Amino acid sequence: MGCTYDRTADFSFTLHLICVGIVIPVVVVVICYTRIYLFVRASNKRMAKHRQDSNMAQANKLKVDDLTLLRTLVIIGVVFFICWSQYVIVVLADFEDHWPMGVHLTAIITAHSSSSTNCIILGVTNPKFREKYLLVLKPTGSTSTAAPSSPDQLPLPRSRNSIRNTPDHVSMAMVNLQGTPATV
Repeated sequence: MGCTYDRTADFSFTLHLICVGIVIPVVVVVICYTRIYLFVRASNKRMAKHRQDSNMAQANKLKVDDLTLLRTLVIIGVVFFICWSQYVIVVLADFEDHWPMGVHLTAIITAHSSSSTNCIILGVTNPKFREKYLLVLKPTGSTSTAAPSSPDQLPLPRSRNSIRNTPDHVSMAMVNLQGTPATV
């Protein structure tokens, strides 16, 4: 806590810092997420309009996708607001610095952890993100025999220069502490 500003020195500076550092960013986040949602929604409408063979099922899928995106963006915005509002409340309510340091420390950690929650929220609320997270977290040696359920799940073609996973083709060069390469 020694590297932070002295919030008890000047109340007007603390208010200014909260407005510039927290309130304005919250407004910018809300505006940006609203614009993202409107852009995706307009794009989906244009795609549906240009499809000649568009049926009701595809139109309903676009509406469900819009609602999923809106829900995700609202959750991210609300979590951001909750995390930072705790800090604002603690700083403004305890301007005289009577509360335990643990309260202030918890508030600042919670505030700064808001950006770390986005990947968790996306993994929980968005099925496509969840699939990709599981794909990334899957061990590299495992193979799946299940057929992809959609064209965007097809495996990428291997290039001629890709590394083979067989033991006789694996060669790694490591550098020991003196900086000389050693083959393992």
